[in-house]
Order: sequence, then C-alpha cells, then structure tokens
Amino acid sequence: QLLKALVLIKLDREDRAHQILTKLEKGDPGFIKDLSHKLIDRIRNNYSQPKWLFVEAAAGADSNIYRANTVDSGTIFSTNLGGGLRFWSKDLWYGTAGYTGRYRETISHSELRTLSHEVRANLGHELATDLIMLSPFVVHDTWDGKSARISSGVALRLRTGSEGLEFGLESDLSSDSMLNDDYNYLSGTTQRHHVYGGGIVYPFYLRAYLGHDRLDVGDQAFTNGQLLPKAYRSLGAGVRLLWRIRADWAAEGALSYFNRSFPTPAQPGSELREDNETALSARLTKIFSNRLSAYGAAVQTINKSTLGASSVSNESYSQLQILVGGVWDAF
Repeated sequence: QLLKALVLIKLDREDRAHQILTKLEKGDPGFIKDLSHKLIDRIRNNYSQPKWLFVEAAAGADSNIYRANTVDSGTIFSTNLGGGLRFWSKDLWYGTAGYTGRYRETISHSELRTLSHEVRANLGHELATDLIMLSPFVVHDTWDGKSARISSGVALRLRTGSEGLEFGLESDLSSDSMLNDDYNYLSGTTQRHHVYGGGIVYPFYLRAYLGHDRLDVGDQAFTNGQLLPKAYRSLGAGVRLLWRIRADWAAEGALSYFNRSFPTPAQPGSELREDNETALSARLTKIFSNRLSAYGAAVQTINKSTLGASSVSNESYSQLQILVGGVWDAF
C-alpha cells in the first residue's frame, strides 16, 4: 500500500494517495506510520501540487501598533489570498510560479492600512528530507492606498538529513526601493541567513536555528538635525516546537532572541544604538479537513534598547498581538 501511494504521488494522483496514506497513518506505531505522516505533510506542501489556491482571514488586537515606547493599541484585520501552478517538472525537479496578495488594516488608524502584492517563482528539487530551491521574487507594497515600496530579490533553501533528522540553510537577499519621498531613507538592501537543525519524533517536531540579519539602509534624519539609526547587523537564535496533538488538532510554540547593533550613532549625543529583542509565540490549530482549518495565535515581543527617554527616540517597548483566523485551501 505504501509503494502504491508513492507511485500515485509520482503520477500526480495525490488525492488517491492521500486516502491510502491516511489509512496507513492510523495503523500501529512504527516506520510505516511515521513515513505515511511525512508523505501526507508533503502532499499538503504547495510546491508538490500542480496548482493551488488558498484564502486566509484573521482578526485580533495589537497592544502596540507602532512598536514604540508610547503605547497605542488597535484592532487589526488581515487577509491573504494566494494561488499558483507548477509549470514544469522533470523527474524530481520542478518549477512553480505563484501570486500572494496580503491586506492588513488597523481600525481607526488608516495610515497603517497596507496592501502587498508578491509574485514568486520556485525552481527546486525535492526528495524526502533533501531539498534545493531557488526563488526569485518581486513585492509591491502600498501604504494607506499609495504606492510605497518595490522589493526584489532571491531566496535560497537547502536541506538534507535522514528520516528523523534534518539540517538546512535559508538565505534571503533583497533590494528595496521606496516610492514615497517621506521614506526614502529606507531604500537599501536586506540579507537574512539562518542555519538550522531539526528532529521528528512523531507527533513532535523540534527545530533550532542560528541567524544573522543585515539591513543596509539610510538613517532617519529629522528637520531639527536629529538622527535615528535604522541600518543594523544582528545575531540571534531561536527554537520552534510543533505538536500534532491529534489528527484534528495541532499546537506550535516558538521562542527567539536577537541582538541588533547599529553602526551609525544617534544624534544628538552620539549614542550607539543596540537593541535586544525577545519574542515568544503560541498557536493552536483546529483541523476540520485537509482543506479547512482555524487557529488562534498570540505573539509577545519585548525590545530593550540603549536609546532611552533622554535620547532622540525611546526605542524600548513591549508588544502583544492576538489573532483568530481561518485558512481554506480550495485545491
């Protein structure tokens, strides 16, 4: 039955393969059950499907919408719409292209209304725990109904391992061009490099990572001569735990810490800015079917900065975001 499911996946009959694997997953614990579970997760992966379409909508509250020391809370609404197709495949290699639109509004704060259009292609090779994927992308953002930013770049994903362990590298390089004169200082480049290791002991999956981020943009200059550093270098680490509680419930928790150093001193005072950010998140998902799920999520972020009340800007703050939403995979 397992071999039959593998052949059906190869023939793009993932719907029939899923039926077989679901029965095997409910069997006695062991290699067959674990492998069936992994194959089901792979079938749900958009990159393995010839086409996909999804809609996600969520609403909630944000205790600090400006991520600033002066707290201003608000009610938020967000929705994602995405779709794409696999346009090329040969043996274990494939090419996909897709679009994702993201809309987010903070009620009573129209200036924080954002709309993002992302077009991304993926060229990859995937087999079990091995993955090579290169993804060029272009993103266009609007802020409060006005064109604000165009970002273009490329993402690289490498992964290898065994049935129970995996190791990988995730790198993203992008260039941002601001279309609003008020935010020209944010034009520049972004780098993100993370190495990780993970392990699966069903129903648990644990991943730990080390990361280096680099933001090369201008610094925010005020008309009175004050200067707030924006470009930074960061080092950090994090851990993520997934727990498949039952067939219809899943839980996720994550903890991360990043230290960010800013090479340009703040003015006046020539203070060197250094931020330490800690984030803790939790998410509980109810799975109604392979295509429909609902979730509740919370993220607590605490940032401590050397720039305090007597500086050009107080960059220490705390933020709590709570969201309740649902995801529908049309196909």
